[in-house]
Amino acid sequence: MEIKVATFIDQVTAGMPQETVTASAKEYARLGSEKVAAVLVDGLTKHVAKGELVQSSVTTQFAGEQVTLRLETGIINLPAENITKVANFFNDSDETVPVNAYLVVKSPAINRSGLRIDKVASVAAILSAPDDVVAKLTIMLAEKQAVIEKNATSEK
Repeated sequence: MEIKVATFIDQVTAGMPQETVTASAKEYARLGSEKVAAVLVDGLTKHVAKGELVQSSVTTQFAGEQVTLRLETGIINLPAENITKVANFFNDSDETVPVNAYLVVKSPAINRSGLRIDKVASVAAILSAPDDVVAKLTIMLAEKQAVIEKNATSEK
């Protein structure tokens, strides 16, 4: 999936579809990273298959800290709420660029900024091999959970 920079900015500004799930810490632990990854990828896939940009998120807690894990489509590793800054990274708003999926983690215990963004895969890769992306995202979610839990317990 590719998109013009200006079109991306317009669509994000107008509002992307959102797939949101809230899971208690107990529910998240019961489900595990693999099932949560599958829910996030599924939420994303059903929209990108129709050419739509999307945010698919799970809100939970790790070590008593509020955490949002969001898989969102983007053209650069900035969260959708920073859409006004996206144009600064491109020379031409008519440029066509690939759309990727980024894992956006929001938690006071992820790092000093409370925000971590990592590229997961291109949308093309998600559509062609969703199981591979679920496997990769499962590892990423487990790693982020470990960091949050370590930081949260060392802060107390």
